[in-house]
Amino acid sequence: MRVQVVVVKSPQTGRFMAYCPSVAGSSVTAPTELEAVNRVRSEIERTLSTPPVVPPVGARIATVEIGA
Repeated sequence: MRVQVVVVKSPQTGRFMAYCPSVAGSSVTAPTELEAVNRVRSEIERTLSTPPVVPPVGARIATVEIGA
Protein backbone atom coordinates (compact mmCIF):
# COMPACT_ATOMS: atom_id res chain seq x y z
CA MET A 1 0.00 0.00 0.00
CA ARG A 2 1.24 3.49 -0.82
CA VAL A 3 0.11 6.60 1.02
CA GLN A 4 1.11 10.22 0.73
CA VAL A 5 2.99 11.71 3.66
CA VAL A 6 3.52 15.42 4.28
CA VAL A 7 6.91 16.42 5.72
CA VAL A 8 7.52 19.95 7.02
CA LYS A 9 10.63 21.44 8.63
CA SER A 10 9.94 23.82 11.52
CA PRO A 11 11.75 27.13 11.04
CA GLN A 12 11.72 27.66 14.82
CA THR A 13 13.15 24.32 15.97
CA GLY A 14 14.69 22.82 12.84
CA ARG A 15 12.82 19.57 13.56
CA PHE A 16 10.74 17.75 10.97
CA MET A 17 7.05 16.95 11.33
CA ALA A 18 5.48 14.24 9.17
CA TYR A 19 1.87 13.13 8.88
CA CYS A 20 -0.44 11.25 6.58
CA PRO A 21 -3.60 13.27 5.81
CA SER A 22 -5.64 10.12 5.21
CA VAL A 23 -4.68 8.41 8.50
CA ALA A 24 -5.91 10.15 11.65
CA GLY A 25 -3.38 10.38 14.47
CA SER A 26 -0.32 9.79 12.30
CA SER A 27 1.57 12.99 13.17
CA VAL A 28 5.17 12.59 14.36
CA THR A 29 8.27 14.76 14.85
CA ALA A 30 11.95 13.94 14.52
CA PRO A 31 15.32 15.67 14.25
CA THR A 32 15.85 14.54 10.64
CA GLU A 33 13.60 14.14 7.62
CA LEU A 34 14.52 10.48 7.20
CA GLU A 35 13.71 9.71 10.82
CA ALA A 36 10.39 11.57 10.54
CA VAL A 37 9.44 9.50 7.48
CA ASN A 38 10.44 6.27 9.22
CA ARG A 39 8.46 7.21 12.34
CA VAL A 40 5.33 8.16 10.41
CA ARG A 41 5.56 4.87 8.47
CA SER A 42 5.63 2.97 11.77
CA GLU A 43 2.74 5.04 13.14
CA ILE A 44 0.63 4.39 10.02
CA GLU A 45 1.36 0.65 10.19
CA ARG A 46 0.42 0.61 13.90
CA THR A 47 -2.79 2.53 13.28
CA LEU A 48 -3.87 0.35 10.36
CA SER A 49 -3.11 -2.88 12.25
CA THR A 50 -5.26 -1.90 15.25
CA PRO A 51 -8.41 -4.03 15.27
CA PRO A 52 -11.61 -2.08 14.69
CA VAL A 53 -13.83 -1.25 17.64
CA VAL A 54 -16.83 -3.57 17.75
CA PRO A 55 -20.00 -1.70 18.68
CA PRO A 56 -22.08 -3.10 21.53
CA VAL A 57 -25.06 -5.32 20.81
CA GLY A 58 -28.06 -3.22 19.85
CA ALA A 59 -26.00 -0.24 18.71
CA ARG A 60 -26.96 1.37 15.43
CA ILE A 61 -24.28 2.42 12.97
CA ALA A 62 -25.03 5.54 10.93
CA THR A 63 -23.26 6.99 7.91
CA VAL A 64 -22.88 10.76 7.73
CA GLU A 65 -21.73 13.03 4.92
CA ILE A 66 -19.11 15.64 5.73
CA GLY A 67 -18.49 18.80 3.70
CA ALA A 68 -20.19 20.12 0.62
